[in-house]
Amino acid sequence: MSHIHIYFSDMLKNLLNSYKYIFPFEDFLYILQLEEYDSQRYLNRLPQFYFKRKLQKRDTLKFTSRIQTTCLLSVSITVLSLVFMVISPVSILGTVLLIPFFVLLSNVLLTPFYSFMKYRLQRKAAGIVAMRSDLLIVGVAGSYGKTTTKNFFYELIRFTKRTQMVPGNINTPTGIAAWVIKELKDNTELLIVEMDTYFQGEIRRSCMITPPDMAVITSIGDQHVERFGNRKKMAQAILEIFEYAKPHAKLFMFNEEYKKLKQLGIAFTKAVTKIDSSIYIKSNIRSESAQKDLLMAKKISEEFDIPKEIIKDTLQNLTLPDRRQKLSYMNGYRVIDDSYNISFTTALAAVSELKKLGDKEKKKTIVVTGGIPELGPDNLDANKKYADYLEKHVDEVVLLNTILSKDMIRSRFHRAQTLSEAWNIISDKYSPKKYILLIQPELNDLYY
Repeated sequence: MSHIHIYFSDMLKNLLNSYKYIFPFEDFLYILQLEEYDSQRYLNRLPQFYFKRKLQKRDTLKFTSRIQTTCLLSVSITVLSLVFMVISPVSILGTVLLIPFFVLLSNVLLTPFYSFMKYRLQRKAAGIVAMRSDLLIVGVAGSYGKTTTKNFFYELIRFTKRTQMVPGNINTPTGIAAWVIKELKDNTELLIVEMDTYFQGEIRRSCMITPPDMAVITSIGDQHVERFGNRKKMAQAILEIFEYAKPHAKLFMFNEEYKKLKQLGIAFTKAVTKIDSSIYIKSNIRSESAQKDLLMAKKISEEFDIPKEIIKDTLQNLTLPDRRQKLSYMNGYRVIDDSYNISFTTALAAVSELKKLGDKEKKKTIVVTGGIPELGPDNLDANKKYADYLEKHVDEVVLLNTILSKDMIRSRFHRAQTLSEAWNIISDKYSPKKYILLIQPELNDLYY
């Protein structure tokens, strides 16, 4: 980032901060950014946040180039509206009340430009990959288990082939494209790519950049159902990784996940390697859900000539990715940190691991949760079911006061406004010698 860009960004931050109570651009830009510039989702949030201020508590607005441009345009629209009005207290108040819609209008006007820039970036990355006819690509998609499967496979293969893995949670077409342009090495033989989706067509775009020679679906679950409308549409969006893989790509999926396609009324005719998820892999990974991810990773690795001693050693030294049922210590407590992803299925899986670990270490159990977000018509009662399950199966629950928690309130559950307050409750009431914790996502500021 240039010094001029940094100076301009700092100046804009200071300007917004000085007048944020009168002209709340920053709050509504923050909502827009959290909703990933989706105008419809932003509009849906306005009734909840129209008169709220100081929204940035769990995170802060990132002053990206897009935010800066959107801010300048929305401020300009606001100034123009004042110029063409007869200045009076009423007209100024009316203009201030329209600021959320000026932010929305700015986003609508800028979206075609940014969509075009994303398209150019994706095309450039696709061209780079197309020139690498020797490059093998493994694509991983699914409702959950993607990152863990990707990481396990990388650990198994990296000593056998010159391998790169698109890191972390870079799993959108634009993120993958930007990484390919900056990071893909000339001598890389194998590239592992995670592909996520919030809408139909998104995985197709990722496949246009990095078309898989081997395509994996880890799961068809209940995550992000709200965005798709129902599970069938969500499954069809995930299935794009099979449909848009290379013509002779090898496709991998668990047998029970394949059966879900038929249950959802989805016809799929391509040959798929179906894996029995009951197979146990001897390793240092004990989590039941992570064992499935490891099984998938090992099945993919069998397509390569990996020495047995490397496989054996790797299986005994694997670690889970951060914030995905990873066992650690926080504030002196033994904790299962599952604070990245959450759905009804993954929430139950994490509680199951908590109970097993609690039994093993002879400790009672505490769950900290804010509820399950993005529920659709197929699973609107998930938070109520989850609360019922927690009430029966864990010793203590600290419920974060999100907009989802109204369906989860139970008489014996503790309530906390923030994760910090939850920790205060735990440290005041429960000894780390007697309790083990499961930390689920605090969720972002849009859920408070």
